[in-house]
Parts: sequence; structure tokens; C-alpha cells
Amino acid sequence: RAPLRREPCVGFAYNPGSNLCVRLGQSSIRARFSPFLANWTAVEGGWQHYVSKWVATTKPRWFGGRTACKPEVLQSIADAGHPVLRDKNNGHLYVGCGDGKAKVSCVPKECRGEPWCFVRSKCGSLVNPCRRIEPPAACVNVSSTEE
Repeated sequence: RAPLRREPCVGFAYNPGSNLCVRLGQSSIRARFSPFLANWTAVEGGWQHYVSKWVATTKPRWFGGRTACKPEVLQSIADAGHPVLRDKNNGHLYVGCGDGKAKVSCVPKECRGEPWCFVRSKCGSLVNPCRRIEPPAACVNVSSTEE
């Protein structure tokens, strides 16, 4: 008998009819419990599946995949004093800066190899790609002013 291997939980399946929740490890992330839940108001039968966005983003960005910011990058942004206001799940998010907000990227190509950087607010299209900019004035020394 093979020894049990512990894996971090990266998703779960939930059946509201039986009030049963099953944790999914990395090796079982593609497991599918059936039948699927027919609609959100269904009380009986059916499973809903939830997967961490960091695990679900496996396709390359150029192939239609999405690039979510990694947890350690999000923590670095928070440690710098910028609370995340909106995560777009495409490598861009809006963070709080003083009384306003600013757009941040965690796409290394846009940040010249850095884990994250500030970018222009309306960037992100083919004609207006995101590029690293200097931190907006409201975002400079935020962490030191809040102590």
C-alpha cells in the first residue's frame, strides 16, 4: 500500500443537496463530480466545482490563457502599503493609493522583469499596451505614512 501524500488544497467540489464538500489537491484538480448542479437555485443533486485562480490559469497568455498575479506578488503589493481594490485576473489590478487608486501589473514583460509595477490606468489593448511607469505621487511612501 502506497503511503498517503499530502497536497495543498487548490480547489473543492460542493454538493448543496447533501451539504457535502470535498477538498481537491493538485493531482486531483481535473476530477469532476457528477451530476453537475443544474442551476444556482437547485436544492437537490448536482455538484459545483471551485478551483483557485492561480491553479486554473495554465494556458499561456498568448493562447487565450489568463495570467493572474501569484499569491506572493499580491502579498508584496500589500506589504508595500497598497490594498488591492480590484483584481482583474489578467495580470492587472487596481490598488489603493492615498485617497485614490492606481493600476498595477504583475506581468514581467510589462514590468521589465520586476514582479510588479505601476502602469497607466487605461492601458491593456493592442494599441495602448501596458508599460512600467513611475509610481503616482499618491502611492509613494504609502506604507511609511500609515504607521
